[in-house]
Amino acid sequence: MKIHSVTLANVRGVASRTVEFPDSGVVIVDGPNEVGKSTVIEALDLLLDPKKKSTSRSKDIQAMQPVGQDLGPFVEAEVTIGGRRLRIAKQWLRSTKIVVEVLSPTKQSFTGDNAQRELERLIERDLDRTLFESLRFAQGGGAATNALSDSSVLQSALDQAAGADMHVPGGDDLLSDVEREYSRYFTPAAGRPSGELKQALTSANDSHDKAVFAHGSWQESLSLMGQRDAAVQQWHAAKDGLPELQEALSAARVATKAAREAEQLRRQARERIDLAEAELRRCKSAVVQREKLRAEVQARQDAVVVVDSDAEALTRQRRELGDAVDEAKHMLGRATTEAETATHTLADLHDEYAQAQDSERLAQLREACARIGDLTKAHDAAQRAADSAVVTPAMADEIAGAGAEVIAAQAAVEAIATLVSVERIVEGAEITIDGQATAMAPGGLLEDVLVTAETEISVAGVARVRVRPGGDAATLRSELEAKSAKLSHLLSAADVNSVEDAQRAASEYRENHGALRVAAAELKTALSGQSGQAWTDQLAELDDRLGSPDEVKPREIDGLRKVIAEAKEALADRKRSHSDASKMHELVAGRLAAVVGKLERSGERREAAKRELDRVATALREASSESPDEALNEAVALAEASVKSARGALSEMASDHTVQDLVAAERALTQTERALAAQQKSVSAAQTLADQLNGRVEQAASEGRRENYDLAVQAFRQAKGHLEAVDRRARAAKQLHLTLTGCRDEAHDQYVEPYAAALRALGRRMHGRSFDVAVDKDLVITHRELDGVSVPFESLSGGAQEQLGLLSRLAVASLVDADEGAPVIVDDALGYSDPDRLAQMGRVLSDPSSAGQVIVLTCSPERYVSIENAHRVHLAS
Repeated sequence: MKIHSVTLANVRGVASRTVEFPDSGVVIVDGPNEVGKSTVIEALDLLLDPKKKSTSRSKDIQAMQPVGQDLGPFVEAEVTIGGRRLRIAKQWLRSTKIVVEVLSPTKQSFTGDNAQRELERLIERDLDRTLFESLRFAQGGGAATNALSDSSVLQSALDQAAGADMHVPGGDDLLSDVEREYSRYFTPAAGRPSGELKQALTSANDSHDKAVFAHGSWQESLSLMGQRDAAVQQWHAAKDGLPELQEALSAARVATKAAREAEQLRRQARERIDLAEAELRRCKSAVVQREKLRAEVQARQDAVVVVDSDAEALTRQRRELGDAVDEAKHMLGRATTEAETATHTLADLHDEYAQAQDSERLAQLREACARIGDLTKAHDAAQRAADSAVVTPAMADEIAGAGAEVIAAQAAVEAIATLVSVERIVEGAEITIDGQATAMAPGGLLEDVLVTAETEISVAGVARVRVRPGGDAATLRSELEAKSAKLSHLLSAADVNSVEDAQRAASEYRENHGALRVAAAELKTALSGQSGQAWTDQLAELDDRLGSPDEVKPREIDGLRKVIAEAKEALADRKRSHSDASKMHELVAGRLAAVVGKLERSGERREAAKRELDRVATALREASSESPDEALNEAVALAEASVKSARGALSEMASDHTVQDLVAAERALTQTERALAAQQKSVSAAQTLADQLNGRVEQAASEGRRENYDLAVQAFRQAKGHLEAVDRRARAAKQLHLTLTGCRDEAHDQYVEPYAAALRALGRRMHGRSFDVAVDKDLVITHRELDGVSVPFESLSGGAQEQLGLLSRLAVASLVDADEGAPVIVDDALGYSDPDRLAQMGRVLSDPSSAGQVIVLTCSPERYVSIENAHRVHLAS
């Protein structure tokens, strides 16, 4: 497809405009924002869309109508589609119409409904809409190209480039039939059974489960009969064992009664022994307690003696430490006085030193303020000089460029001019050039005339000659005049007479602004981040505070520093002495306080020891008066005799072998009772189980479980046969699907390579030999490799993504036929590219190997100045 021209009338803000495009190469359509560049392409889309009939009133059509005007949008285009040159026109909303005119190879014309049908037929048959929409590229466009793999024109081109025909007629239909047959049995994505295969599997599994259940029911009936017979036998056996256990229980009860009577006698004997032993322990404890009281009285008396001895020693230490505290206190007072005197001396010296520093600072401030004043005046003078220079280097460069263009245009005019020589043969014959008499040199020769426009040379009464220069002289003269006018305008705006004057003025501009920058830097350094007023305020404040600062001379500061250092050292010595005295005072006072505390606690311990001695002595006297020692000894002897008598009686009972063991008898009775109860429970449980199993056997016999099992086995065999038949068809469909899709994937790899190779060749023109790309089967860029580093497309910068997006469309355009393909339309892109990348992209777009159209819409044409031989169309507001 090729676009030759597009005409708009009453479309949005465009009243009337025609844009013509060359058949090949790059055309740059530039103009300011809102001038209607994108509107041209949007209107062409609506014109070529068969669904947007001339009678349509859709939102897209209404959006094309001029705001606030009841006018019908009109769009006309001349295009070549499918080898036919067409003129298509539509008008919507007001006075609707549609015209389709075939201009070549055979002229035809259609209007109304016939034109609509012809447009639909042409677009459906000859326009690859997918390719036409995919080759659009706008600002920030990525590598996505709207399913380019669906483009029939691109498929054909890639077939030829790959040396294979991978899109034979009917191939897609065969794949569709195989996919449809495969989907009868399997899910498309995971390949799991579905449809007929899933139903057959489900039916076979259900039949198998029913057969298994029926077989289990039948086997359950056989098992129930066996369990019933075993339960009846178990009931009879349990009932026969009851009489023997009942006799054993009677015997165990008699033996237990006799054992319990014997145990009662033994318990009474043991109780008498326990009472006698308790009395013996009480008597012996009273004797031991009496001895403990005597020993404790002696210990308390010894403790009182020790406490009295400690108190005498602590009293002597208190007198000695009191004298030491008084002496340390005296030394601390003297050290404190000396430290205070040294501190006051140092403070006076610091005040004197601060005054000397302020005087020195005042002199520095006066010098700094004077320098700031001088630098401020120099900066103001440089600022005035810079403000007076009006010709900037950019203006001088623009004037120089305009001058070079005038020289080039003049050279172009002179290159096609005709050189005419005139010689007068007849003396006196009047010769005129364009009606103006000529002045002949001696000998009758006229200097050579350079003819750059149509010129008339006449000889009065003899001949009239018209001389026309070769080439397109009018266009070149027009360009010369335009560029000369541009140069004059720039010189006038800069208020200079020539290019040389502009260069000199620009040189002065640079010098003045350089001097201004130097002065500003010096002033900034002098100000040190403050304003000039801040420096003046500091000077005034310090001057007011000092009063008469000149009385202190700067040379005295060094001496003051030495004196202050000596005073600091003296103060440090006094502080160390004071610290030592303070520590000594604290140490001695602490020792004294500790001794005083010990002495106080010693007195408390003596009082406590005396109280304890009195308490224990009183307890001993009371115990001796209540129970004398002789009475305690007699009680011990009586208790020992009672214990001996009770133990003898218990020994006599143990020698009687007729006494039964109560624990063994009771254990035997309990075991016999439990055995009888368990046997009775077994009889009852066995009878109940036999009754239940007999009922279940009778119920199972009435259900016909054997017949149900036979029917379930027959149904399972039928379902299994159906599953085997369906599975054979499913496996055949799966094998065919795997074979064809494998072949299709293999073909896709060949199909993608020509596109990747074309994209790789374009990228290497920009980035060099290290550039490479990875492309998936849908012709989408997945990775870019540069200098050996591979980066996913989505991780690239916006500029890199934009450049790859444009290169991908240029690669497609280079593969398809220029007539059957579609133009690459770039809508104000490459905004993320730096000047070097713009220049590289310009060289790629300038490649003469592509015969297709590249249409660039932009409001910044300077981005594309590197495109050689580009055709430019300027749209004015």
